Amino acid sequence: MINSVRILDREQYETDKKELLEILKSKTIPVIAKNRYRDGKIVSFNRENIIGGIGRTCNFGLVRSRKYGYCNSRFSKKWPEVNKSIFKFVNHICPVGMDVTSITLNHGVKAKKHKDGFNIGDSVIVGIGEYEEGKLRVYS
Repeated sequence: MINSVRILDREQYETDKKELLEILKSKTIPVIAKNRYRDGKIVSFNRENIIGGIGRTCNFGLVRSRKYGYCNSRFSKKWPEVNKSIFKFVNHICPVGMDVTSITLNHGVKAKKHKDGFNIGDSVIVGIGEYEEGKLRVYS
C-alpha cells in the first residue's frame, strides 16, 4: 500500500532539507559497486547485480555485512555530519512511531526492477534536490 506522509513542521523540514543538501554538496557519493568477474563468471556480487550499474549510492545507519553481521555503515563512520543530518531530516518524513535503522542515499541512479530482500517492515522513499524526469515504479 502506498501512503502519503504529511509534514507536520514545514518550516523546520525546509531548514533541515537545505542543511542536508548543503552538506551533501561537499561529498562525492561513490559510484555503484560493480560485480567482479573471473573467467566470465561473477565471483563477487555487488550493488550492480541488484539495482543496475548507473548512478551513485551509499548507505547510512545499520547495514548487513557478510563479515560482521549487522553494524554501522562505513559511510555513517566516514561522514558523521551527513549521518546526523540525514537522520534528522528523515524524522520529518517518516510516520510517527516508525523505527528508521537504515537509509540508502542514491544520486542519479537508474535502477532496474528489483526487490529489497533484506528490508524488514515498511519503507519510505523521498526525492530531494533538483532533478528532472525522475520516475518511481512500485511493484507489489
